Amino acid sequence: MAGAFLRVFRVLLAAGALVCALGAAAPAQAAAAPTAAVQAHLLWSRYNAADRERLLDRAKEAGAGMVRVDIGWASLEQGGKGNYNAWYLGKMDHVVTEAEKRGIKVLFTFWETPCWASTAPESLKQGCAGTWWNRGVQRYAPANPADFADALAFSVGRYGDRVAAWELWNEPNHPTYFKAADQVSAYAAIVKAAYPVAKAAHPGATIIAGSLADADFEFTRALLDAGVGGYFDAWSVHPYSEDRSPLHPGIPGWTKKSFAAGVPAVRDTLLRRGEDKPIWLTEFGWSTCTVRGARAYENCVDPETQAAWLGLALAHMRTWTYVPVGVAFGLEDTSTDLGDRVENYGLLRVDGSPKPAFAAFRSAAQAIATGAPIPPTSQPLDPQPPVSQPPVGNAPAREGAGEVEGGEASTTQRQSTLGLQTATRHRVTFRAARKAGRVRLTGHLSLGRTVLVRAYRWDPRARRFSRRTSYRALVPVAATGAFSHRIANAALGRGRWLVVVKGRRRPVLSATARVGR
Repeated sequence: MAGAFLRVFRVLLAAGALVCALGAAAPAQAAAAPTAAVQAHLLWSRYNAADRERLLDRAKEAGAGMVRVDIGWASLEQGGKGNYNAWYLGKMDHVVTEAEKRGIKVLFTFWETPCWASTAPESLKQGCAGTWWNRGVQRYAPANPADFADALAFSVGRYGDRVAAWELWNEPNHPTYFKAADQVSAYAAIVKAAYPVAKAAHPGATIIAGSLADADFEFTRALLDAGVGGYFDAWSVHPYSEDRSPLHPGIPGWTKKSFAAGVPAVRDTLLRRGEDKPIWLTEFGWSTCTVRGARAYENCVDPETQAAWLGLALAHMRTWTYVPVGVAFGLEDTSTDLGDRVENYGLLRVDGSPKPAFAAFRSAAQAIATGAPIPPTSQPLDPQPPVSQPPVGNAPAREGAGEVEGGEASTTQRQSTLGLQTATRHRVTFRAARKAGRVRLTGHLSLGRTVLVRAYRWDPRARRFSRRTSYRALVPVAATGAFSHRIANAALGRGRWLVVVKGRRRPVLSATARVGR
C-alpha cells in the first residue's frame, strides 16, 4: 500500500520519550559495523550432518556473518551430572568446525534443563522415565543453578575463541519457555551462577544475558533489581513488532512491542543502572503464515512485506551504535503448515526455495559488511489487510485511540518530507505526509466505500487540538480498499494538525495521525 513513495528510511520520532531514549543511548565512541546474523536450529534431531552443511552454505550465501544455534543442555547432559553425551558433542563440534570453514561466527544459546536437574513436578518427570522431553520437563528452571553453570562452563572451555558468544537461556520472561514460580529470581540465579564460572573457563568468552521475548525493558529492570548487574558482557532482546513495521513507534503502553521504540527503551533502562553494555538483537522477524486475525501478535504478513520490513529493520539497526548484532529469525521454515506462525519465519521455505526476504537479507548484510547504503525497497510498510490492535489484556480500543506524533523522515536519497507517520486502528489505516505545500493521505479500508477525513488545528494557547473541525471531506474508497486524498496548503496551512480518518460503517472506527509543525 502506497508503495510508490515507500523506501527504506530512518524515522526520527518527535515524541519526547523516544528521542530522549535515543539520545541517552549513544556512547561516546564510535562502534564497529554491526553483524547481520541468522537463526538456524542446526542441532535439532531432524537435521543430519549433510543438512547442517547445507544450511550453513545457505547462511553463507545470504551473507550472514554469524549464525545463532540453540544448544539443549537437556540433550548435552541427559544422563546425569557430568555425563556429557558424546553423540551430541559431536554435533556441536560439527557446527563449529563447518561454520569456521565458511567464515561464519557462532552464537550458542544454552538452555533447556535435563530431567534430573529440572524443577518440573513429578507428574511430568515420572522418575525421568520414557520420553520426558515430550512432557515439557526441560522448560522448567533448574533446581540448582550451579548445575546449569557447570555445564555451560564445560562447553565454553571446550571451544574457547572458536565460539563468538554464549547466550543464557531463551526468553526467560515467556511462560512457555521458562517455567518458574518467580521467573525473575529464577533467571537471575542462573545468570549470577553461570557468568563467573563461564568466564573462568575462558576469560575471553562473551556471555550474553537477557534473551528476552520482545524489547522487554520492564523485565530488564526487574532483573537488574534482582542483582544481575555486572554478570553479563552484553544484553539481548527479541524486538518483534507483531504485525507492524519495525519503524512503527508502537501502541501506547506497549513500547516493548515496538522494534524502533523498544530497543532504545531497553538501552535507557540499562544505562540508568550503570550498565553501558552492548545490546544484541538475537531474534526478530515476521512470519509468512496465512493467519490474518484480530490479534496483532498472532498475525503474519505476506512474503513481500516480510522482505521489506527485514530490510527496514536492518537499516534502522545501523543507527544504534550500541547494537553489534542483529539475528533474523530464522534461516529456514520448519514446517509446511502455513497456518502455523512460529514455523514460517524463515528466509527460505522448507524445500530450500528462497522467499523474497532471502534476497533482502543478503542485500542488507552485504551493505552492512561494506558500510554501503542498504538498497531501498518499494514494498508496503503495512500488511494487507492492516491489523494493529493491542495485545490481549490491554484496555479495549476506543474511537480515535492510538494516535501518534508525526516526525521527520528521509529516504536514502535524502528526499525529506514532513509528518510522515503510520496510524492504524481496527480496520482502517492511513499515512499522512506533508510535501510541496500539500498533505497527502493514502490508506486502506477493509469495510465500506467511503471514509470521512477531518482535520483539527493545534491551539497553542489552550495547548491542545481544537475541538472545531477546520477541514472535512468525504473520500471514496476503491473496491480494493485503497483510498487517497490530497489536502491543499490553503486548506491545511502551516502548523500542527490532527488528521482523523473515520470509516463510515460500524464496526470500523477511526485512525489518527499528527502532521506538520
